[in-house]
Amino acid sequence: MNLKYEPRFAWMVTEGLKRQTIRDELHGGRVGHVLIHYWGLVEIARSDCRNIVEIQIFPSYIYLHHPVKNWESKLEGRNALDVFSRKDGFADWDDLLNWFKTKNGLPSDTNHPYVGYLIMW
Repeated sequence: MNLKYEPRFAWMVTEGLKRQTIRDELHGGRVGHVLIHYWGLVEIARSDCRNIVEIQIFPSYIYLHHPVKNWESKLEGRNALDVFSRKDGFADWDDLLNWFKTKNGLPSDTNHPYVGYLIMW
């Protein structure tokens, strides 16, 4: 599975500081597959996909669901959301929300989340 990154995230992938990403679609990716990370056309890293879970990002919490293992989790509270955001390469929860509002059109309405996949390596 090929994953492309903006410069603000690419260096974190290269340095091993970012070990997860959130995407709209999987494009055939599966646990155990090789993930090839790119910045533009340049390959910056390769890793094995460790886990994939469905994610819903709401303005005040994150909902995670693993359809195969049949578990779910709700991350809420500023500390938990900041920790999650930093793992994904953001400064904090506000930074993550602002990025998803700008890049993915995350609505402010709490009933309509961003829906995608959390890919971990």
